[in-house]
Amino acid sequence: MISSLEMLSNKRARFLALSIACLGVSFLIENASEFIDAHSYCYEAGAGPFMTVSYYYHRLTRLGNPHLRNIFTRVIRITPQSGDGNVIHSPCDARRLHARLLLVLANSVRPPAVIVLDYTYRTDTCAPDKPESIALRDALVQATQRVPVVIGLSDLSHSDLPDNVREKSLPHPLTPAEGVLDPQQWRPMPESDRLRYGLVRLHCDLELIPLAWSTYMDLKLTTCKDLPTITQMAATAYDSRAISEELAARSQKGQNALITLLPEIRGYDARDVLGGGQAVLDDLAAHIVIVCDFEGDMIDSPSGPLPGGVFHANYIESVLTNSFTWPAPRIWVLLASFLWFVVIEILFEKLAHSPLKAALYSVFASAAFLVVLYWVIVRLFNYYILAWPPSAAFLIGKTWSAVQARALEARTN
Repeated sequence: MISSLEMLSNKRARFLALSIACLGVSFLIENASEFIDAHSYCYEAGAGPFMTVSYYYHRLTRLGNPHLRNIFTRVIRITPQSGDGNVIHSPCDARRLHARLLLVLANSVRPPAVIVLDYTYRTDTCAPDKPESIALRDALVQATQRVPVVIGLSDLSHSDLPDNVREKSLPHPLTPAEGVLDPQQWRPMPESDRLRYGLVRLHCDLELIPLAWSTYMDLKLTTCKDLPTITQMAATAYDSRAISEELAARSQKGQNALITLLPEIRGYDARDVLGGGQAVLDDLAAHIVIVCDFEGDMIDSPSGPLPGGVFHANYIESVLTNSFTWPAPRIWVLLASFLWFVVIEILFEKLAHSPLKAALYSVFASAAFLVVLYWVIVRLFNYYILAWPPSAAFLIGKTWSAVQARALEARTN
């Protein structure tokens, strides 16, 4: 009797240990960035989200996200060949090109619904009294009479600030979710209903929709506001009711929706727009047109390097079509996984004489379970739930343990 009780106790202990290990490792990998502060370097050249284990983990676990279609947005590509001068590396040359684009787009017979300049303008790289800056301001005055315009704002993360500022000026370190408004920021015109400003900053995890960031107004860190992003400003300029109450409320709580990225957004080179081709202007009409750098603003993504403006286009498409999912509460994941561990354990108990057959039945049962889970949780309730990675790890561990126990039993007999 004692031997039987000991065996039962050992089985339960192994079951609990394996369950805890599988759930714990999955949880740590999924949330690695929160523990290693990955957001502080997620946009450094050559690093990006590839520096976190969770990047690869998400590629395998985010199955079934609603797929977007390119309906509302178009992009205008800025490349070294797009205009006179060095429009990529010379801020003044870029402003001259932006002014020309604004006038062509706004004065077309059927203008875009919204024009987005996915650029930030600084006073130290091109002074406000320069002819190019004046030309941009004048073009904005004319363009906003016909079309709402959104311009980018830059906030500086803790790692973006110079060493002397971080060490001597900041009262306390910034968290990964915080930033300081760039003190060199130049706003060509005051903000209004026709001219809006939005932060260009993206999440380290590029599949999360950024709607706002906690931003300090100066280096004294006395006043902090939730400043909207380009995504939010462009979407609401197109449709004032674009941001649903649920999306806004969850965003304020730090909960961000997941999307599936479109690798390509329909667009044209700036030369084609300036050339005055009517077919090009007709295709841009009534769309949210995003002017963005296709040379110096490239960010690593699951679909390869993409410019920041293309990410904002994806987020705008997602917001306007409600094509996104919410991460399920962690307790749901833990309960669903643990209950399934129990099912797998029962199958192995019933088929203790044949571990491989038990593993095969468990695979089939798991596949059926995940299909049902996908249709119920994702399709009906619009939640993304992480379930199969911990279950797969448990199944592998259980199979190995059962095979070893069977082999030991055979040697003993």
